[in-house]
Amino acid sequence: CDQDFQPELYSTQWFLTLYARSLPLPHVLRLWDMLIAVDDPSFTFFIGLCLLRRKRDALLLVDAEKIPEIVMQLHFSGEEEIDSILSEA
Repeated sequence: CDQDFQPELYSTQWFLTLYARSLPLPHVLRLWDMLIAVDDPSFTFFIGLCLLRRKRDALLLVDAEKIPEIVMQLHFSGEEEIDSILSEA
């Protein structure tokens, strides 16, 4: 599947706002807690990769024009899912 959707179109907002404009506030606060605890600048990018990986199949199967819609709706299902990314780090 050849999708040409540049990361700059969505990741800039994620990284500049530390996900504050993209995720529900409780998720953002939990991520910020983890960011402070981990104290590694690359952790912010890791969160983005986790979000994309969780929707990988959907992103690969849809038409290119629907990719922005899917990416803008990416979120974690709850704090338990956010906590589970620590085991992936």
